[in-house]
Amino acid sequence: MKYMQMCILFLTVLSVHAVVDTRVPLVTVNGETISLRAVEDAALEKEGAAFIEELVHNHLQTVDWSLIDDKEIMVGMPGWQLPRVWLAAKVLQEHGGMVRDELIKLTLIRQALSTHKIVIGDEEKKFVEDYMYRRVLQDLESKGMSAVSFDVYIEQSFDMPLDEWRASAAYEIVVGSFHMIYEHFDIPEQELRDFYKTNLRYYTIAAGRDISVMNWKYQNSEKAPADFAREQKMVRNVMGLWYATVKRDGQSGWNGLWKSFRSHEPSLGRKGWVDKRGRPETKGQGMLPKPVTKVLFSTEIVSDYTVLSPIEHDKGMSLVVVHESREAETPSFESIQERIKRDYLNADLEHWSKRLIQDLMRDANIEYLTGTESMSTLLEQRIQDGNEAVLGQTPKGE
Repeated sequence: MKYMQMCILFLTVLSVHAVVDTRVPLVTVNGETISLRAVEDAALEKEGAAFIEELVHNHLQTVDWSLIDDKEIMVGMPGWQLPRVWLAAKVLQEHGGMVRDELIKLTLIRQALSTHKIVIGDEEKKFVEDYMYRRVLQDLESKGMSAVSFDVYIEQSFDMPLDEWRASAAYEIVVGSFHMIYEHFDIPEQELRDFYKTNLRYYTIAAGRDISVMNWKYQNSEKAPADFAREQKMVRNVMGLWYATVKRDGQSGWNGLWKSFRSHEPSLGRKGWVDKRGRPETKGQGMLPKPVTKVLFSTEIVSDYTVLSPIEHDKGMSLVVVHESREAETPSFESIQERIKRDYLNADLEHWSKRLIQDLMRDANIEYLTGTESMSTLLEQRIQDGNEAVLGQTPKGE
């Protein structure tokens, strides 16, 4: 009973909240008032349509359309409401044939993967994405262009954000085709050997260092020389102490320093493998400053855990631990023949994917319905059903 009284009291408090009078003046200009409502109307006229469009777009991206009834209202505005059937008819009218063909390809890919017992899980998807990104970086490098992030590449190539692409049928076709073409096509060995020789530099494993880095950025580099000199001296002293700690205590000393001074970053400074240009192999890692790279590759690494003396550069100082090193090496054709075949096929992925689909369609039994069940006839009926289901006037432009 006491609980119910509290609920009633709470609802009563809510119910007495005063509704804002939008006619209230916000400002006067030479005696003429501008009300809250006037500001709202102007703001909505300027940004309202774009805001609603983004809001609806973001919400509908998460909708499971298969669970929505034809008559359920999807969009409503003053004067009209649009049910699912109307939206479906309009989308089919413009994109139905294309989407149907995409679903045919997707069905064929799924069936082929099932026949060959190829399972596409998170590991297989990651493999494809990593492979695609490596090829993009190689292509950009060969053209003398700057590297781009994977999500930027996807947005530019597929005209959609990365998360949206991963949820699309196009993504499933790309990933499925990637794994299927390797199984489907046999390439003569001589063609693969020629490809290997032409692309030998891509198969050469670059000299590298597997490192962890702890950076201290200067704060006063653009201030008075005296202030900068004091900061440099302080940073050198601190870095000297850190160097001594890691040199003495090894990884446990490094971990202790990192948790004390970089606790908000859980990576423990692990950068992974970097090449002689200071470029990391791991996506998302920034380039090393040139002075750090120079010292890193000019120092002889004699053990698996080598602590380098603090390295000074224009942005600050860096303490580097080398976990492992390797020299440049070119693997034999025989040792990487499977990789060469995959590279050969994916060097022209679009061509081989089209050939795969053509082969699958040639061997498949695909029946396009005609007469009263043809797509054009059904589409006309759906458009009629949609127009009849609209509540109110049909939206402008339709």
